[in-house]
Amino acid sequence: MIKSIIRETLLLPKIPQHLKNRQRVLSSADKDKLEHSLRENFFSKNKDSYLNSSIGSKDLNDHLTGRLEADRSSVIPWLDSVMRLDAKRILEIGCGTGASTIALAEQGANLIGIDVDSLAIRDAKTRCKLYDLNVEFHLCNAVDIELLFSHKQFDMIIFYASLEHMTYHERIASLSSAWNLLGSGGVLAIIETPNRLWYFDSHTSNLPFFHWLPDELAMEYSKMSSRESFNKGFSTQASDDYTKFMRWGRGMSYHELELAISDIELKESINCLADFIRNQRFLSWLKWRISKIHSYQTILNKQNPAISHAFLESYLNLTIKK
Repeated sequence: MIKSIIRETLLLPKIPQHLKNRQRVLSSADKDKLEHSLRENFFSKNKDSYLNSSIGSKDLNDHLTGRLEADRSSVIPWLDSVMRLDAKRILEIGCGTGASTIALAEQGANLIGIDVDSLAIRDAKTRCKLYDLNVEFHLCNAVDIELLFSHKQFDMIIFYASLEHMTYHERIASLSSAWNLLGSGGVLAIIETPNRLWYFDSHTSNLPFFHWLPDELAMEYSKMSSRESFNKGFSTQASDDYTKFMRWGRGMSYHELELAISDIELKESINCLADFIRNQRFLSWLKWRISKIHSYQTILNKQNPAISHAFLESYLNLTIKK
C-alpha cells in the first residue's frame, strides 16, 4: 500500500480532474462477464494450463484491469496534454482486447480500433459494451488502413504496442499510410514499442544486445533465451518462420520513420512520455538523472544529436506532430 502511494504521488504523472471525472467503473458482475469473455476468446487456446500458472494468472489480471489502470495513470494524461482527446478522431492500431481502447474512448474520443486478432476484437467489443462506449472495430492488417479509411482523416493515429510485431515491410507501409491519413497538425503516436538501440531486450527474448542482432542471427540465437516457447528456435530455412519470429516482437528505431515518411522531422516535433513524467515528478527526474541509463543515453545522443532523445529511451513512447 505504501509503495503504491509513493509511486502514485512521486513517480507517476498527475491526472487532471477532467480526465478522472470521465473514468468509468465496472460492477463486480460486469468484471466477471469480461473475465469470462477473455477466457473464452483471447486466452482460449491455452486457458487451462497457462491461466493456472502464476504467469498466466498475472497476464489475465493485466488484461482485466492492469492495462487499463496503467493507461489511465500515465499514457492518457500524456496524450491529452499533447492533444485534448475529447471529440478527436482517433485510429488505434493494435487495439487488442480493448483496455487502451476504453481509456481513450471514455475521454470522449471518436475512436476506431483495428487488430489482426479476431478473438481479441471479440473481447474488445464485449469490454466496450460493458463500459457503454461506442467504438468502431475492424479486423485488418495495418498495411490496409489507407485503403480501408481512404474517405477519412484523423486527428491522431496510435500504433499501440503493435509496430514491434510487424515485419519490416509492414512497418514501412503502415507508417507511411498513417502519415497520409493525418490532417495538418495531426499527431502520430507510437506507444510501448521496444527500442532497437537499447542494450537489453526485456520485451521478447530477455537477452542482452538481442535488439542489435540481424534478424537471421537473432532467429538462430533465440534458443539461448530463458523464455519458454520462444526459445524453441526459428529456422532461417523455413519460409514462414521469419514472420512467426517477427510476430513475437522486434525492436524498432527512428530509421523506419525516416524511410517511411520523407518529410518527417525527428526532433522539434517530438513529444515524449518519459519527459512528460520527469517534468511533473522531480523524484522521477532525479532517479533518471543519476542512473546508468542516463549515461548510456548520453553516449547514444552524441552519435546523432539530430534526433530527439525520445528515440533513446528503452521503449518508444512518443508522438510526432505533422
